[in-house]
Amino acid sequence: MFTAAESAAFLQARLALDPTLASGAEELAADLGHLPLALAQAAAYLTDRELSCAAYRRRFADRRRTLAELSTASQSLPAR
Repeated sequence: MFTAAESAAFLQARLALDPTLASGAEELAADLGHLPLALAQAAAYLTDRELSCAAYRRRFADRRRTLAELSTASQSLPAR
């Protein structure tokens, strides 16, 4: 597990090409428990989607949405 400082430095280094994405890095690192694998996965997603740490935190915290609520009738999961 990283320390808080290591976590923030890791995210900032991974997001160095677009420093605006690192906004909220310290908070996101804490939300992810300073776990290196979780931080690496989040950083990859952030750079791929051009999403800031703060925006990712909002998505991560939105646990009210379930798979059933996200899928529409035309996109429902197939029955086995």
